[in-house]
Amino acid sequence: MARRSRADAAELLDASALRALNQPGLRTSREGGLVAQALCDEGFPWLGQTADLDETARRAFFGRSALPSSMILLPLAAGDIVSGYLCLGSDDPARFAEGMATDILERFASIITASLDNVAHRERFKQLGMTDALTGLSNRRYFDDLREEIMRATRYCVPVACLFIDIDSFKQINDTHGHQTGDRALAAVAACVRPAVERLDLRDGHGERIALTVSIGVAARTVSGSGTDAAALGPAMIQEAERAMY
Repeated sequence: MARRSRADAAELLDASALRALNQPGLRTSREGGLVAQALCDEGFPWLGQTADLDETARRAFFGRSALPSSMILLPLAAGDIVSGYLCLGSDDPARFAEGMATDILERFASIITASLDNVAHRERFKQLGMTDALTGLSNRRYFDDLREEIMRATRYCVPVACLFIDIDSFKQINDTHGHQTGDRALAAVAACVRPAVERLDLRDGHGERIALTVSIGVAARTVSGSGTDAAALGPAMIQEAERAMY
């Protein structure tokens, strides 16, 4: 699950993903986070005229967009953990000046921080509900409609495939060697799949090697049309892959 989260984050930060979303005003920048961290020394807000910023900071926050005359940068922090920064700008050079009271804006930033934290918790619980505790892979609930993958394939105009994999004679493994060995077999297969399965050196409780093979059914499509229409293909692809496996 951690690998999947990092992959999704990398995709969201990619410039091509932002172009695909048709959101030219949306900016994500690792550089911006580093600059903001340096400006908000010891967790305090930074405010002043944008003319006081160096070129690196102006580019990180605003790119090629018109610069506001003044701005405030507020850490989105819960305790010692900073999850991001809120940048507000104004055409009035005196709107955000050093020495002004920032209590209201800091409270606003704390509300945003709490909201982001709640969203993150909901997403974590959602991921837990769609992740198999034994193998760490996505469970059947995640694959019920393949919505995420098909929407991604539609967005980038690439093919998408669904593979339905079944461990051959798995019931016999459970009946002969016990469910604990069966669980180990599932975890081992999930970690490698395809031809590597046959090379697995899985032993039962008595040290006897258990031969493992799998059957795989494949359904592949090149999707087109609207995202809503394409997402409806998910259940059909799962059924096709399952029939192909059998």
